Amino acid sequence: MFPIIKFIGLKSRTKKSNFTFQVALLSIVIGLFSLNSLDMFSNGFKGIVTNKLSYLDGHIKITKIGNHISYKEYLDISKKLDMSYQVFPFIKKKIILRDNKKIIDMILISLPLEYFNISEFVLFEISDSITPNSLILSQSLLDKFNYTINDNCNVYEIETEIFSDLKPSSIQVSGSFKSDFKEYDNKVAYTVIEDFENKNFSGLIVNTQNPKMSNNDVKIISNLLMKKNFRFTTWEMMHSSFIDWLELFHIPIKIILFLITMVSSFSITSSLYLFIDEKKYHISLLKSIGYSDLKVKLIFLKIVFILSLTGMIIANVLTLILYFVQSNFGFISLPADVYFMSILPVELSFNDFIQNNIMIFLMLFTFSIYPIFKTKDIVSTSLRKYEFI
Repeated sequence: MFPIIKFIGLKSRTKKSNFTFQVALLSIVIGLFSLNSLDMFSNGFKGIVTNKLSYLDGHIKITKIGNHISYKEYLDISKKLDMSYQVFPFIKKKIILRDNKKIIDMILISLPLEYFNISEFVLFEISDSITPNSLILSQSLLDKFNYTINDNCNVYEIETEIFSDLKPSSIQVSGSFKSDFKEYDNKVAYTVIEDFENKNFSGLIVNTQNPKMSNNDVKIISNLLMKKNFRFTTWEMMHSSFIDWLELFHIPIKIILFLITMVSSFSITSSLYLFIDEKKYHISLLKSIGYSDLKVKLIFLKIVFILSLTGMIIANVLTLILYFVQSNFGFISLPADVYFMSILPVELSFNDFIQNNIMIFLMLFTFSIYPIFKTKDIVSTSLRKYEFI
């Protein structure tokens, strides 16, 4: 088969035919590279957002309806969930942070110290001298109030609706964090829980092995606890509209990119028309020496396969190069106040990678069928006409 392909010649004698083949190859490379890059960036973006939000809110929150969770209940739940889940108690309060003319109402969340060491995406910088009576504020708030680590700040714990009754406390700043989510950076502060015994907790945070499976884990946990007075909330429930927006944002763009690729890939049809028209004498000669219509069609299908495979290999190599460069050097930056991160993340998905390649190959194969089947109209001729070959 390959000697016959060499006989026909992949390179055309006319500039017009060569140019259309080059355009077809370029459209394959650009189309597949664009689809791979879109999936890579989209998966990376969703992965970072998922990890940040699931950490900030906890994969699953367990609260008690109309009451606090006691230390004894915390131990009981931790024992029932065993080693499959990480359980952290938390205490939630409303506070006011005030300094001169600046006043911000915030939510203070108290958590065990080890909770601040399990995230790679929400960056915490905590002083070695941290105490239960110190605050961890976002870097944006530290800049806004001109605080540095170990400075003291005025905090009002809201226990009354009358502002004049609030009593300020001078609390040391012992750490900072950065999530790039304005709602958290400007409205949430953290502190450390120590001496769990004889304390009542606002709830429990349960971290699972995979935050994307939190909704399934809720069913398992609720069956294990077998108590109706507990409320279970996953991070996906709290941010359902945002997650839906991420999915809706990705799908239309991928459809548009695919349609653009499909239109540009029509060039392979015109390329084959020109190529077959130029090679009709060779096709006629092949039929004269006994090649059937099917064998001739298979020859041109193999040419399309070579062209498609070449374009797909180039596109996939470019995708891997982009992934390596961006994941290691992060040369594509983003405005953090818009996209919740400062560097465009990348994440390769094997399923998306294979899906895009199969989709492009089938599309190219479909576009090439009609011009290839037109070779049946070329009739065999006398060998005398080709004595010069």
